[in-house]
Amino acid sequence: YELALLYHYGMGVQRDSVEAFRLYMQAAQQEHAAAQYEVGMCYASGRGVDENAEQAAHWLRQSALQGYAEAQVNLGHCFHEGYGVAQDSVEAFRWYHYAALQHHPEGQYQVSLCYYHGDGVQQSYTESVKWCTLAAEQGYAKAQYNLAVCYARGLGTMKNDRNAFLWYKAASEKGCAYAAHSLGGCY
Repeated sequence: YELALLYHYGMGVQRDSVEAFRLYMQAAQQEHAAAQYEVGMCYASGRGVDENAEQAAHWLRQSALQGYAEAQVNLGHCFHEGYGVAQDSVEAFRWYHYAALQHHPEGQYQVSLCYYHGDGVQQSYTESVKWCTLAAEQGYAKAQYNLAVCYARGLGTMKNDRNAFLWYKAASEKGCAYAAHSLGGCY
């Protein structure tokens, strides 16, 4: 697996996506969760191998089943979009939730969006704010922005202009243009 990373990033060797994929696959076939994730992402992006949505979803699932949070989030995306698998918002939520329970900020953010929109789960602004807060506190800019919106509008929480301002500011400092625009309206 480590040798595959060297070829993938061109560290100490010439960058070679085909060789990186071959080495990732060797490790993936030996149940290495991070390698399985990388194989899935190679198939998803066509990096070192022809793009293949079904194979991408297959290898992401293998990794996700071992508890690899990044794979769980990406498998959730596959189910959300119907990429390599049948579109299934309940299944997408399930995989996002597994990652969120491991404190993965994008997983927490995706769970928040699912609750916000009622996508794969019963709609709940309160639950949305709960999960969004967890991701925002880890510095996840999209969550910081969405949390600010919830405070500004009183969705799932009491309307609180000060908290909205603070979260808009935090997201803006991370480069979120929407937050910067909204922050301007706070003055």
